[in-house]
Amino acid sequence: ITEADEAGVAQAKNAELVSKVIAALTNDGIAAADINTSGYSLNPRYNYEDGKSPQINGYEVRNAIIVTVRDTALIGKIIDLAVKSGINQVQNISFYAEGSTEQKAKALTMAIEDARVKADVIATALNKKIVGIKSAGGHWYDNAPSPIFYEKMLMAGTGDSAVSTPINPGMVEIRANAEMVYLIN
Repeated sequence: ITEADEAGVAQAKNAELVSKVIAALTNDGIAAADINTSGYSLNPRYNYEDGKSPQINGYEVRNAIIVTVRDTALIGKIIDLAVKSGINQVQNISFYAEGSTEQKAKALTMAIEDARVKADVIATALNKKIVGIKSAGGHWYDNAPSPIFYEKMLMAGTGDSAVSTPINPGMVEIRANAEMVYLIN
């Protein structure tokens, strides 16, 4: 977030700041393709006084970027670098399993196989046979650790500290459910 009395000045300050942050991140090994803009806004700031109409007293620019960090051990270091480079907010740190589509497909296949085993047990107990499938459905999802939010994060001493911001991602769990309706005779 940058602020100034004039919109153009706030915008220029923000462009300079974000460019500096992006340069620092790419110089530290983050691929340019892993740094993406997720939002941009330029808004007036208002001064509110009792009995008077709001008056514009400056402008605020927000430029939100998403940085994909592929090595979770580096997350704290990357946050420290970004703050040292001038950012003043870190929001919504989320964790996702890379290559998770294949893992999700495997989990769904396992859920379908499990449904068939259960259906076979039920059919056998009823002295029946499964002769087909009436309907099938399923879904998968990641059960990632909760996002972490930092508002107006100004970290004192981060720039020269030997200890980086501690971020512990935990495990990303992939789950799948299958809904199967079998035909028996």
